[in-house]
Amino acid sequence: MSASKNAEGDQARFYWIWPNMMINVYPGDGNVNTIQVIPVDAETSLGIYRDYSLNEKTTIEKEDYFKFVDQVWQEDFELVEKLQKGLNSQAFTNGIFSPTEHAAVYFYELFDKALHD
Repeated sequence: MSASKNAEGDQARFYWIWPNMMINVYPGDGNVNTIQVIPVDAETSLGIYRDYSLNEKTTIEKEDYFKFVDQVWQEDFELVEKLQKGLNSQAFTNGIFSPTEHAAVYFYELFDKALHD
């Protein structure tokens, strides 16, 4: 799990459930979404995104939340696509991306353990 603070001090929480589920909880009324990642082949994954709310009424705050989440996802898509291209380049050798990416390092440790058990 990790948490990050926005300018108002509210925390967003991010949970990873082995092997392929993320739960994101953002500040506000029912701002929860999940992302399930399903491998399609060695270079392609399918992301299933779901949003959850306490009620069906759409408010201005909820619209702002959807816009924010859509923007983050679009940025993530772009980054992941560039990362995938980089993994196939001659400049890349295997290894962790950054030692500060604790969740990613932990995921790969779980993955390695699953492969070798």
